Amino acid sequence: MRVSFPPVRYLDPVFVARSRRIAIKPIEGQPQKCAGVFRMPEVAIQLSSIPNSGYGLVLREDVREGQVITIYARNIISESTAAILKAKVRPIHFYS
Repeated sequence: MRVSFPPVRYLDPVFVARSRRIAIKPIEGQPQKCAGVFRMPEVAIQLSSIPNSGYGLVLREDVREGQVITIYARNIISESTAAILKAKVRPIHFYS
């Protein structure tokens, strides 16, 4: 008999990402102002104070207007690669 358990996402109730400096290069189509060395503020992933909303990203220090808070890394792929990856995913059918 197979037994499944819910994934453990965070061992602690709060996961803290400490403040650090990071060098960012602009990707194609971004303005040059997106390039340079930025100081990322300290943030935490913790349960939201909004009822039934789960986890959220919380700033743990003051930031200025226009300051970079975090970055989202992504891979840019071609249309043909996207079609290949999409073909590998099986659609999920829900029956009532």
